[in-house]
Amino acid sequence: MSVDIKIGFVGSQRELAIASREERDALNNKISAALTADGESVLELDDTVGHRYLIRTSRIAWVEVGEGHSRQVGFIGN
Repeated sequence: MSVDIKIGFVGSQRELAIASREERDALNNKISAALTADGESVLELDDTVGHRYLIRTSRIAWVEVGEGHSRQVGFIGN
């Protein structure tokens, strides 16, 4: 199961959406620590396909962390 993360940025209408394999509580702690750190910090997040995102925390406006949904494969009949 993956965890969905959405991040909004100051001065931008676009948001960054990431699916991560890390546990939700661990992600919440990592994000909180980065946002409350003094000075210019960087939040590092990895997605489910191996991409790493380096996000400057001074530009983050909001963060949403939610449970991901398992992907269904196939067709559903009526």
